[in-house]
Amino acid sequence: MSALLDTLRNADESYLIGMSSRGIYKRAVKDLEQMQVTFTLAEDTAEVQLGGEVCTLRDPLWESSCSCPSRSICRHLVAAILYVRDHIGTTEPPAEAEPEVTEAVPAMMPDALRKYLLGFDAGQLRTALDKLQSDLPDIQLEEGERLTALLPDGTIVRMAAPPEDSVCTCHSRNFCIHKAAAVAAWQLREGVFQPELLTKSAPPLPEPEAAAIRSCAGSVYALFGNILEWGLVRLPESMTEHLEAAAVRSHALRMADAEHRLREISAMLGNYQARRAMFRTETFLQALTRSAGIFSDLQTGTITEADLGQFRRKYSDYPGDLKILPIGQRIVAGGEFAGDIYYFLNLDPLAEERFLTFSDLRPVVYDTVNPAQNRAVMPWGSGVTLRTLMHSQMVLVGAKLSGDKLSSSQNTVIASRTKANLDCDAVREQLHYDFRELAVWLSGQDRSREAQRLCFIHPSCCTQSGFDKHKQELRLTLADETGNCVDLCVSYRKEYKNFLEEIERIGRIMLETPQTSYVWLCLASFENGKLTLFPLEVYDFIQIPPHDSYHLPAEYARPENCYAPKILTLFEEIEAWMCELVYCGLQAAPERRGEILAEQTARCGMEGIAASIRKLSCGAENCRHSMHQDTTAVLGALTDLYRCLTIGRQELEVISALLNMQPQ
Repeated sequence: MSALLDTLRNADESYLIGMSSRGIYKRAVKDLEQMQVTFTLAEDTAEVQLGGEVCTLRDPLWESSCSCPSRSICRHLVAAILYVRDHIGTTEPPAEAEPEVTEAVPAMMPDALRKYLLGFDAGQLRTALDKLQSDLPDIQLEEGERLTALLPDGTIVRMAAPPEDSVCTCHSRNFCIHKAAAVAAWQLREGVFQPELLTKSAPPLPEPEAAAIRSCAGSVYALFGNILEWGLVRLPESMTEHLEAAAVRSHALRMADAEHRLREISAMLGNYQARRAMFRTETFLQALTRSAGIFSDLQTGTITEADLGQFRRKYSDYPGDLKILPIGQRIVAGGEFAGDIYYFLNLDPLAEERFLTFSDLRPVVYDTVNPAQNRAVMPWGSGVTLRTLMHSQMVLVGAKLSGDKLSSSQNTVIASRTKANLDCDAVREQLHYDFRELAVWLSGQDRSREAQRLCFIHPSCCTQSGFDKHKQELRLTLADETGNCVDLCVSYRKEYKNFLEEIERIGRIMLETPQTSYVWLCLASFENGKLTLFPLEVYDFIQIPPHDSYHLPAEYARPENCYAPKILTLFEEIEAWMCELVYCGLQAAPERRGEILAEQTARCGMEGIAASIRKLSCGAENCRHSMHQDTTAVLGALTDLYRCLTIGRQELEVISALLNMQPQ
């Protein structure tokens, strides 16, 4: 009983918000003012009767239960914890008088918690340190039965042993970046963690090798300048050959990232010259500016091995056995690689990476693929194809991971296989019921990584389904319980034909019988200021548990947020002008369009972006009327402007998506 009472006494507002949500906590406080509450204390539990429900409190509080249908920490449990915490003294016998003390004795951190915090190394904390290292000195720490950390952005973390009792106000039950930052800040204070070991620069490459890399980077950058000068419409067919030659030279100099970017742009130009429908000028602009930034950086300063990238991904051993549940797969075609990507759910609830991927992809550099390379992969010494293994839940021993990517290492062994069952709590815990919550969640993910965009959703109904013959795209409009709508889109490809027909059939069923329940596995993204979903799998057998309603954080409901879609529309106009420059070339670029956009941007208060537009417009104007064209300077201005637009979009996309999904 003493352990439960100590836990209840330490359950302050931040702890309870971390267990549930701020909305549930406020609702519980409000309900408690009107409820009749009684409770009794047993040996290891406290039974609370309130609001017609019976709550049983246990230590840890995560294991408490309520008689209501909710399977999560509901408002009844939060109200029960608050009431018992504030009335513990009324059911306990009076304590014997304690001798008076003149100084408060600080609570000591339990040995189990100290050992847990010391068990993290710099590699496990690296993800958080890449984003929050500058905040470590400003994190406020308080030691006791738990380690409480207040981050500069207001996030509160409480680390506990056992680790499943740790909570964070970001509501992640995994080892999130805030928990990692709290651990790093504590280790820094204890003298265990040395951040300079992470930031210690790698030794520079020998000067002859660095000079060769700078020369290669300079010639490629000039090649990109030629693409911008001529434009796609006047680009000679030999440009793909020049890019391939540059990729070969980059490979010889061990410039892994450079080679990858060059082959990517070469493949895009090949699609354009072959008039393939998959080519998009917007995508080419993004690839060109991103690649130009890489080669620009390689022309100046010292160069290290880390600046060149890696040809092969580095994998590290997973601690302990890895229990995975297969959840779906996706066909990849029409790009630089072809094959399949398989998706798994890590069944460890405390794992940092819950969604894992396995890629069975082959490079498609040329039009033909070697049939000998087109064999199905048989990973982990199983002797069977991965398609067969996708029907089994597996325990892997000696698994190797690189972030969220699984290795096919022969040193990994499948210790056990059982029939996969997706109708389980592990899947239900990942469900998103409210599209507003999904948009806010996505805004905090690393959207450059596919596994970070994976999500299970349970829409309430389908309001519209149709195939756009002009765009060759199937589009379903899904609505959640509160009426918010998002689009689920699949572009037609012959490889997707059967799956697309199945999605179209399910759309008709949802329209005809709205009570039909489906769970979708999707890739979420922000496109044109809207939340968009790409379907991977559909399940009709997963039981949906009762759940609490979602409360949108106050910062997403400010009156000035209504301007976000208009600003994003302006960004689209700027990007369309940049696409015209790339498509038509500097010699045929439209006049005065840049000046007009700069004036509109300045009127919106974005002087920095307006200055970048004027710089690019002026450079393009000079190239039109000068015999001595400095196209590399214009390329630099194009790259800087695109980088500014990207940063601006990241800030505004979630706000615009929340506004666009609202019911009309």
